[in-house]
Formats: sequence, C-alpha cells, structure tokens
Amino acid sequence: MLLTLIVLCLDLKSVERMAVASVNFVCHFLSMYVVHWSIPYNKTNPPNILLFYRESLALATFAIILTALLRKLEDMSTEIPNWISFTTAFVLNNKAGRFLILKDDESNCKIIDRDIVTEENLDAPKSEISTKESSWKYFAAIIDWLSFFCVILTYVIVLIALVPAG
Repeated sequence: MLLTLIVLCLDLKSVERMAVASVNFVCHFLSMYVVHWSIPYNKTNPPNILLFYRESLALATFAIILTALLRKLEDMSTEIPNWISFTTAFVLNNKAGRFLILKDDESNCKIIDRDIVTEENLDAPKSEISTKESSWKYFAAIIDWLSFFCVILTYVIVLIALVPAG
C-alpha cells in the first residue's frame, strides 16, 4: 500500500517514480504468488489477504499506466482545450489547489484570465508554447493529485471490506 502511495507522491518526471512503480508491481505479483501457494483454501472462497493483494495489484498497475500517460500528457505541445484551461485556472485560483500543485519556486504565481503567469515574467512577453506546456503540466499535476486521493479512498474501502470484523 505504502509503495503505491509513494509512487503517486514522487515527481512525475523522475526516473525513480517509474522504477519504484515497477518494483511495486513485481512485489505485489510475487506476494500474491507466495500467498496463493502458502495458504490452503477450498477453491470456493479465496482468503481475504489474497483478495487484498489482487486489488492492490490492480492499483499498482493503475499507478504505472497513469505515470506513463501523465508523462506523455505533460510533454504535449498541442492547443489546450478550453475546458482543461478553465479547470486548471479554477483549481489554481484556490489556495488548496496552489498548495498541492505549485512547486516551491512557483509559489508566487498569479492567475490572470485563465493564463498562468509567474511574477518574474509578468512584464516579459509570454510565448504561446510555454503557456501551452505549463497548462498541460499543471493539468497533469491536477490529475496526479486526484488519482493519489482516489487511490487512498480505494485502499480505505478495500480495507473496510476485507478486514474481518471480529
């Protein structure tokens, strides 16, 4: 569980994120294999630990696929759709959104007419390419944080469903 959450906390562009995600996937797979052959069961009701590993393996797979897709999304240089630009501006206009999305060096950003502008380049002319890339970058960061919270929620639900009550 912790490895999957750590994967989603790491920087999207870091090589370590993909490496930890791959190790996490292999560890889940090997753990399922060991548990499957170690715990006897009657072939009708698998043990809850095996079901937990199955669900956790699905979330680990999701983390690998999400990392690959968000890396591609972050590198896009095509025109950003209006709904993505509006969503990004809406999230970054909130204090919680700025806290989660923006890095330390970008903490003094201002949102002006749905364009993200840092204080250093307020007077300098903006290029369209940097605005497009930063918008895709911020949108990928928003999806990354949303997926982090969704994975936490999924783990809580799985634990509540599979941990014995008595």
